[in-house]
Amino acid sequence: MIFSNTIYNIHEFILSTRSILLPHQCFSCQSINYTYGICSICWLQLRFNHKPACIKCFTPFSFNYGQNIMCGKCIQKSNSKKYYLNYLRSALFYNTLAKKLILKFKNGQAFYLSKLFAKWMLSVSHDILKNTNLFIPVPLHANRIWWRGYNQSVLLSQNLSQLTHIPTYTNILLRSKQTCSQEGLSAKNRQKNVRGVFTINRSHMQLIRKKQIILIDDVCTTSATLNACAKTLKKFGAITVHALTVASTNKML
Repeated sequence: MIFSNTIYNIHEFILSTRSILLPHQCFSCQSINYTYGICSICWLQLRFNHKPACIKCFTPFSFNYGQNIMCGKCIQKSNSKKYYLNYLRSALFYNTLAKKLILKFKNGQAFYLSKLFAKWMLSVSHDILKNTNLFIPVPLHANRIWWRGYNQSVLLSQNLSQLTHIPTYTNILLRSKQTCSQEGLSAKNRQKNVRGVFTINRSHMQLIRKKQIILIDDVCTTSATLNACAKTLKKFGAITVHALTVASTNKML
């Protein structure tokens, strides 16, 4: 984690110095931008999630069906004993531009995007932030961190902590097994891929007992990873486990 934070701090210094000497550029298309972040043309290509939406997964509805309404998928999940997440909130729909930005952040060391993403995530999560005790970023296996150099979920979580003063803990939830990438797998195979993968650092168990927790990740597709994390946390005493991501693949209903 020290290595990861050092890289992040170097990038922050370079970015701040560049912003003084050079005009702002759009984080997506690199055109000259008068404000920090995304230009107006790229902004229109992003699809932000908004109300009216499913109370549980925040998938937007085409019509206002009333308050506290769940979508069909969430009604099925609520009746299942194998689903452990309480609420999910995602700032964006995972369209082409959202994917481009997230992959740039995830694989291209575009650390500056973490601050922008955190602000967007905060805008859709006020309801689940109430009474939250801590943020836990979805962990990567040690080999994956060594290869990539950092965990993108940790950067998101740390920026959210700065905005909310809710602490981030990176040493509670652990990934004990290395798995193949979830990309391209079916929903069923995604569940198999993360089964039994997560565990708890036993020396920090007291930090999650009777606590309300928000898991932090970059993208939610089938929620298999997030649900596996929630299962582990609740097994060791967490009361509620929500999830907050930059984007999700849930389309408007």
